Formats: sequence, C-alpha cells, structure tokens
Amino acid sequence: MITKAYASILVIMLLTIGLIVPASYVLTTDESFLFHENNHLNTIDDVLQTDSSVGTNEEDGTASNKQDSANNHDTCQSSNKQTSTQKQEEADDEKTPENSWRAQMNAIELQEDFHYCDLNGDDVIDADDLYILIAFWGPFCDCDPNSPDVNDDDVVNVNDLLMGLAEWGPCNGECPCDLNCDETVNICDIKIICAFWGAEGDVYLVNSPDLNGDCVVNVVDLLTLLAEWGSMNPDYDDEIDLDEIFAMLDDWGDTPDSKYELTNDGIVNHEDMLTFYDE
Repeated sequence: MITKAYASILVIMLLTIGLIVPASYVLTTDESFLFHENNHLNTIDDVLQTDSSVGTNEEDGTASNKQDSANNHDTCQSSNKQTSTQKQEEADDEKTPENSWRAQMNAIELQEDFHYCDLNGDDVIDADDLYILIAFWGPFCDCDPNSPDVNDDDVVNVNDLLMGLAEWGPCNGECPCDLNCDETVNICDIKIICAFWGAEGDVYLVNSPDLNGDCVVNVVDLLTLLAEWGSMNPDYDDEIDLDEIFAMLDDWGDTPDSKYELTNDGIVNHEDMLTFYDE
C-alpha cells in the first residue's frame, strides 16, 4: 500500500523525470499559448485591417481615377463639341468662301444714291434693270444705244416688239432694233424693249449699265446692281433666285453640257441668262 510518504516521494521522482507537469506550469503554458494565439489573431486582424485600408484606398483611388476619367471624358466631350462647332463654322465658311459670288456681292460698298442702278428711269431697281444690264453684257464704251421706242411713236409697246422680231438676226446696214450695239437683233434687244414697256415720251437709257465706268459690263456691274437692289428691297431674292444667277456664273463660258446652256451655241453667256428668265 502506498502511503502518503511514498506518494510524496513518487511525485517528487516523477517531477524529477518530467512525467508530471505541474498545474501551475500547465496554466502558464496555456496562458502563453493563448497569449501567442491572441497576438497571432491580432496580427491577422492588423493585416486584415491593413488590407481593408489598402482596398479602401484602392477603391478610393479607383473612384478618383474614374472621376478623373469622367472629368477627362467631359473635357474631351466639351473639346469635341467645340471642335465640332469650329468644323461647322469652317464648313459654313467653305460654303461661302471669300471669292464666292455672294461674298463678293456682300462686300460691295454701296453708294448713298442707288438711283445710278435704275437703268430705265422708273425710280425702282428691279428685274427690268437686271435684264437691261445683262443685255448690254460686254464692251460698252463705244456703244451709243438706240431708243427702245424703235418706231419713234413716243411709247414702247407691242409695235416696237414686233419690229424687233421682224429684224431678228444679224444687222445689215442701219439696225434701229439693235439696242445693245452688238450688231444683231436677238433676245437681248427684246428684253430691253420689254424692260421699258409702257414708257412714254423721249425714251432712252437713263443710266449706263457700266456701273463702275470701266468700259465693260460684266459680273462686277451685275453684283453691284444686285447689292443695291437688295439694300432697298430685302425680299428681292424671292423674285430673282440669286443661287441660280451664281450657278449660271459658275458655268459661264464654254460649258456645252451645262443645264444653263439654253441657246444651243455651246456656251453659257448673257443670252442664256436672259433666256432662262424668259421661260
């Protein structure tokens, strides 16, 4: 029977050889383990918090980058809109270049007295003056125009028109119906007679169709008349289609395939313009 004394000796021996671990040691070891585990958990928690912080920063950075990207996109869109607007303005400018007929017409310095463009003396600039000017197209200095009252009865009417039609063609000798000095009677002369239709008394060309006095009636005079006409009558474009006139001027000359070549002579000139407006 193991007595208390032997038990004490046995315990001492077991403690000596390490087979029995003291309770205090065990508790200490457990506390140490728990301490280390707790530190480990704290370390893991710190790592997680750090990762979370990094993730948050990354998200913030991503959000910031997205915002910057959005701002850049807005800036690009704004820039694109400005570029688009600029392109549109440039396109508009290209439609009306500085050397276009309309731009040249708009650039003409108008005179205070527009009556110099009133060629038939009816106190208005209208299609009749336009037709007279076109009828005199070409050299003018040596021209002494005949009166539209070709039969000299103090009135321009159907009798003068019939005389013009009767003399149609090249002139032989005296040619009272050749009103524009081109030695032929054609649509130009008929248009001049019509422009003075109803005029009575001493009928004559009131102002020279050579509006700038350079001895030739040409596009400069035409644009001047249109500019003066427009200054006094903003709605003139409804009566005379400027785009048609400018398109005709673009085809002026040896362009037999042009739709404005109406007189079958292979060229677009003032006769085609008058024929166009006579149809």
